This record gives sequence, C-alpha cells and structure tokens, in this order.
Amino acid sequence: MKVSLGTGAGLLGLGVLLFSVGQGQKRASAPTMTVNLAPHSVGFVVGGRF
Repeated sequence: MKVSLGTGAGLLGLGVLLFSVGQGQKRASAPTMTVNLAPHSVGFVVGGRF
C-alpha cells in the first residue's frame, strides 16, 4: 500500500514536471530539465521505499 502511494506520488511528480517543461518549452534547456528531473527521481526512489 505504501509502495503504491509512493509510486503514485513519483508518477504525479513526473507528470507535473513534464507539464511544466511543456509550458516553458521556450526557456527549457537540457541542463534545466536535468536539474528539475533529479529531485523528482530522488523523491520517486525514496517514496517508493517508504
């Protein structure tokens, strides 16, 4: 149950990230996307474990 909630939160974060990138596509560059993606990946892993 907790794993499912953590995974859902991670996927939701990723969805928000993709939406934000889509909205700010003119300003988004590869380094910016990497910096924004890193915290979501960490949150996904931590959320998945707890």
